[in-house]
Amino acid sequence: MNAKEAEPLEHIQNEFKEKMTNKTTSIYELFPKHIADALNAGKRVEPEAHDNVTVVFSDIIGFDKISEELPPLKVSQMLDRLYLVFDQLAKKHKVFKVETIGDGGTLQVRAGFHSGPVVSNVIGSLNPRFGLFG
Repeated sequence: MNAKEAEPLEHIQNEFKEKMTNKTTSIYELFPKHIADALNAGKRVEPEAHDNVTVVFSDIIGFDKISEELPPLKVSQMLDRLYLVFDQLAKKHKVFKVETIGDGGTLQVRAGFHSGPVVSNVIGSLNPRFGLFG
């Protein structure tokens, strides 16, 4: 790996280290505020029912082939660019992003929307995740 290829990876690593130096801040990026507050207080989070939620699903067409043909560093950089775009859109539209899948730059992306009732919950304890079911 040459210096130019390593530059985005170093940026990602530095950003990650910066975020992880303050665990309280990072948990608020992973969970809605009231859930992060409960987790910080050591409380168990109970599942919550939501009557009407709209979920956007996205998928990179041919991702398996792309990941076989590109070096892992290139795949990582491509996904990082995508996540940054989705993060900016989520912030702009004041929505909570649960998980991102896909790539919006030079690749074809499938996207779909679904609205309806869901249950949200924190899954796991060692590396907890926020999930939607329904």
